Amino acid sequence: MIEQLIPLSSYCEEYNCTFNIDGAVFAEDGCGGCYALLEDGDIVRIDYAEGECGRVAETLKDLLELQLNCACAWQNYMRKKYIDDSFLLEKDIVEFEAEGRNNFKNVYGDDMPEYNKLQKEIAERLHLKIYHEIDKNVLTKLYKMATKQPSFLVKNMTDNEFFHELMY
Repeated sequence: MIEQLIPLSSYCEEYNCTFNIDGAVFAEDGCGGCYALLEDGDIVRIDYAEGECGRVAETLKDLLELQLNCACAWQNYMRKKYIDDSFLLEKDIVEFEAEGRNNFKNVYGDDMPEYNKLQKEIAERLHLKIYHEIDKNVLTKLYKMATKQPSFLVKNMTDNEFFHELMY
């Protein structure tokens, strides 16, 4: 956990990267990624391990609701084909969410409450909403942010290559 905001310039310097919109890192995910609050107010995710970046939320509440409502990692929904094919998205949500709940149980077993109970408790404590139709509520916001212009860009100075967009 990050105890204080880290300027994006300092954080990216460690990875020999530059970016086009300034901001501050407020969280790391432990897998080579971080979340930053941009100077324009939006939240981005930068994944240094995978070389990906992009806008993901307009507010911290939106980011937390995205995390809370997607039992399976929200990154699985970052495919442009879902914007054009709502039936495919609905089908994959059923599959991905069942898999996410099963994986949760397999990873944590009896050490944690069941997924739905924990989700409800977190929602209540943080005053967040649980959505049963994540495609119409949570993912719509995500797709709006992922396609917002200007795009947030990160460039690796070592190989002079830009990171890939989170939505592909």
